[in-house]
Amino acid sequence: MIQNKIISSGRSFSALNIQGHEPNGIWDPHRHDYYEIMWCLEGKGQHSIDFSTFKLRTNRVFLISPHQVHDARQLDSCLRVVAFKSDLFEVSQRHNEVMKKLGFDNVFQQPFLDLDEDGVSHLTSLWELLLVADEDNDLGLIESLLSSYLRILARYRISEHNEGAPSSRDQRIEKIESLIENNYIQQKRCEFYADAVNLTPKRINELMRAACGKTVTRSIIDRICLEAKRELTFSSKSVQKIAIELGYDDSSYFSRLFKKQAGLSPSDYRTKMFK
Repeated sequence: MIQNKIISSGRSFSALNIQGHEPNGIWDPHRHDYYEIMWCLEGKGQHSIDFSTFKLRTNRVFLISPHQVHDARQLDSCLRVVAFKSDLFEVSQRHNEVMKKLGFDNVFQQPFLDLDEDGVSHLTSLWELLLVADEDNDLGLIESLLSSYLRILARYRISEHNEGAPSSRDQRIEKIESLIENNYIQQKRCEFYADAVNLTPKRINELMRAACGKTVTRSIIDRICLEAKRELTFSSKSVQKIAIELGYDDSSYFSRLFKKQAGLSPSDYRTKMFK
């Protein structure tokens, strides 16, 4: 893992105005142990999150969770970046609901939202206060301001297939996605997830296609391959070990599955990522 640290050692929060590729050393592919909110002030460049590429757009806000892979080498824009660790907040249902609505820790949700003029105005005021609180390392004020910052952002969470409108996702879809995230290594059959939400395999696939454009089985395979890509990029584990950790005793079968999804064998994918 490339050490990419916006948050200084011993701190739980950081707010940075970033111009282009300054400061250096934070743009190569990396993972870190904190949440990151990246507000684009210009529509120049692109970057990738978990190996999917996204173009920048003025007042588009990207939401990056711990352990996601972020590659910002083609990012060339002015940004306002907020980074925070989970221990900054006291555990509460209200905070957890806001984080869930924003799509943090959910690889199935689109990792960005777009602001309107009101959102820009509200967040700009909070941003200026966050800079001061960060400079003073006033954790109580930071927590209060950041909580408001997150709540305003949550108003702009959009669904993948209804851009520009508030998200009203089927709670069954959210439950299925949560089940996949927590069980994809041990449970790879659609029937397990259908039984868990009291639906038939046919009906659960109809719901997933309508919401996400793919079946439960495809969602599971995509999640497995995402984790494999993370390990191939940021660990020296053998392909066989990665396959076993992802629930496949037959590494040859796993390699065929990965190649079908990624277009390259696991070994070739690793070589490509380190070029």
